Amino acid sequence: MGRYAVIDVGSNTVRLCAYDVPKKKSARTGKPRKIFDVKESIGLSAFVEPPAGGFSADGSRPGVMTQAGIDAAAKAVKRQVRRAQVVCADQVWVFATAALRNCANSDQAVAAVEEESGARVDVLSGEEEARLGLLGARLAFALDEGVLIDVGGGSTEVTRLFADGGVKGKSIPMGSLSSYRQFVDCVIPTKAEIERIGASFRLALEEAELPVRDESDLFGMGGSVRAAARVYGDLCNGGIRSNVLVPEQVDAIISYCEDAPGPFAHGLLRVCAQRVHTLVPGCAIIREVFRATGAQRMTIDKCGVREGYLLDRISRL
Repeated sequence: MGRYAVIDVGSNTVRLCAYDVPKKKSARTGKPRKIFDVKESIGLSAFVEPPAGGFSADGSRPGVMTQAGIDAAAKAVKRQVRRAQVVCADQVWVFATAALRNCANSDQAVAAVEEESGARVDVLSGEEEARLGLLGARLAFALDEGVLIDVGGGSTEVTRLFADGGVKGKSIPMGSLSSYRQFVDCVIPTKAEIERIGASFRLALEEAELPVRDESDLFGMGGSVRAAARVYGDLCNGGIRSNVLVPEQVDAIISYCEDAPGPFAHGLLRVCAQRVHTLVPGCAIIREVFRATGAQRMTIDKCGVREGYLLDRISRL
């Protein structure tokens, strides 16, 4: 049995997950068992200053990570590395996604995090993030054909899986937190702001030219997808939760927000306070994926890029 730790520097959180992984004689390892999971919510994307002319959905005008953001990330990673050492991990790996990948001063920010924490930071490209997300998702589902989405804080990975084994993916630099920061003036988005998020994501998805039309099998992973299912269950369905989302449920969340923003905000504070500002922007993105694919249900996968990254790194040992 090997023990490995993965630190995920995301747009919303810096998260440490430690796993016990059975060792086998073959080149493949057994399914990892999570034994430790702790996250620090620092909202890294909120520290990115917009460029002149504002952010663009295609990422062509990246913002700059402030020194405060760099310091927050560096200190959080350092604390997580220490926690990984406490649980006696054989290996500790750190990777970063959209927040550090997409900022104009990415190299400077990553160097500062590495110097403070003493750990190497692997900045994943959008394509690599999508590939590893698929690898992790397949721990729970066969995923032979359909569309897989991962709605993160700073980006959304959309991957089309073909019956012949082919894969085509795209990372769209719009996530729940970055969309909140770009389009929302207060805490709870208005109907007009929700529509702007949806329109911007719809345009970015069309420009990605992914063949996602007329897909019946839709799979979702990431904090925004899981939170949407949890919020629907607790606020709209009498506390009954499910690992499946349908378009009408996402519409119900958004309608509740638009029609009764006050009660909706109070409900969110009770169910998932850390996502009170990002839940609806994430739902606006999910709704556009439903519309683009025509799918009538989304199966939610609890595994994702962290597990995929873990398996990928172990395979190189």
